[in-house]
Amino acid sequence: MIAPEGRLVEQFTADPVTRALARVLGDRSAEEVQLRDLLRAIEAAKDDKHIERVLLQLDKLQPGGLASMREVAKALGELRASGKQVVAFGENIDQGQYLLAAQANEIYLDPMGSLLLEGLGRYRQYFRTGLQDKLGVDVHLFRVGEFKSAAEPYILDAASPEAKEADLYWMSDVWQRYLADIGAARKLDPAQLAAQIDALPEGIEAAGGDIAGMPRR
Repeated sequence: MIAPEGRLVEQFTADPVTRALARVLGDRSAEEVQLRDLLRAIEAAKDDKHIERVLLQLDKLQPGGLASMREVAKALGELRASGKQVVAFGENIDQGQYLLAAQANEIYLDPMGSLLLEGLGRYRQYFRTGLQDKLGVDVHLFRVGEFKSAAEPYILDAASPEAKEADLYWMSDVWQRYLADIGAARKLDPAQLAAQIDALPEGIEAAGGDIAGMPRR
């Protein structure tokens, strides 16, 4: 069984004593899973002749960046290709967890569970109204070039067209890579998968808000 618990990280953010103390105090929010440790466990399962089947339980894994998740997905794909049966089970599978579950031979979802793919988004806070209109603070910002949006929350109330264009550029590339990985693992057309995700709001509305009652494809 591979059942990682915590946030997937490349390096622990705290020292061993602090992590041990957090576990003793029952602070599960500080749990972390080191990428290389998870990869070693998958590699060991692939090479162990006594293991015929691997169960993935991913509900307690907090996915990291897409690059790290793709490394784990690749390792799981190689585990499956080695002849080991990989079975994934989840109660509530999010978008990052599904990238890993998709590498399994079979995926099982709790009857009362959920799986939701909704795409990528980015949300930032903008402070101009609070700073200037409420506190009387004037921010003088000097920028060179068009795509310089790091400090614009202090002078604007919403994202500039250039910031939106830049975010859309990189997020679209990441999203297409995600869809391609899912499509390759589950033998699905990425374009068709994207179309179904785009139609999710209409599907939920047609089902009266009951996601579980939506037709499956």
